[in-house]
Amino acid sequence: MNQYNSYNGNDSQSHHESYHFNKSSYEYKSKHEIYGIPLFHISIGRRAATAKGIIAIGNKAVGIISIGLLSIGIISFGVLSLGLIGLGIITLGLISSGVVSLGVVAFGGIALGIVATGGIAMGIIAHGGISLDLIGWFFP
Repeated sequence: MNQYNSYNGNDSQSHHESYHFNKSSYEYKSKHEIYGIPLFHISIGRRAATAKGIIAIGNKAVGIISIGLLSIGIISFGVLSLGLIGLGIITLGLISSGVVSLGVVAFGGIALGIVATGGIAMGIIAHGGISLDLIGWFFP
């Protein structure tokens, strides 16, 4: 039984599509690129490389749209998520939503931001079960 399969669609350096699969990891890069960045890059499994692409999916993902355990991107979904729009368990972003979220606008179980809404919320404008509204301190 073959434990490692690989395919390279085109041999040119700048335009190639490839996937690699073995028992512990899977990687796919699309042949389509924008300014040298692959349109799709998927890298999942043990010892997987960081997925870097316009759309990146992996244990560690960096891209315009990123999905992963650790995810960094403009739109980011993940356990630990950093981005302009972040969704996940622990999020940091301009607009963030998660169990613990930190952002300009934050929604979540524990939310910290200029505008925060959640079970425990702290911000200039805050709303939630337990909320610390800083405007309320200065303008009762």
